Amino acid sequence: MEKGQAIVPLQDTVHYLGYYEFPVSAAVDAANDVYDAYAEHAPEMGENAHSHIVFREKTDLPKNPPKSARRTEIVDAIWRRSKGPVRHICPVDEPHRSYLEKIPLGQQPKIEE
Repeated sequence: MEKGQAIVPLQDTVHYLGYYEFPVSAAVDAANDVYDAYAEHAPEMGENAHSHIVFREKTDLPKNPPKSARRTEIVDAIWRRSKGPVRHICPVDEPHRSYLEKIPLGQQPKIEE
């Protein structure tokens, strides 16, 4: 986009369409031998329900622990306890609601056990 060019709201901007929910315990329960995991409250745009998931590497680990695999295990455990997506239109996007509601939200993939 060139400087001074008019912004086309549904073409040149990003819109928040929805979210997934999971209990804070999903993060805590996903801790493993390499990482502790917890949710850190992080309100966004007046919404108190937002959190960041934090992985904290444990101390006194053996040499070359499987860090990548253990991070993946945490993400997988949280994903398995997630529900959604839940549609959400932000107040700033109200003028575009009719268009945004037509965009399908992908369903959470079925996870084979």
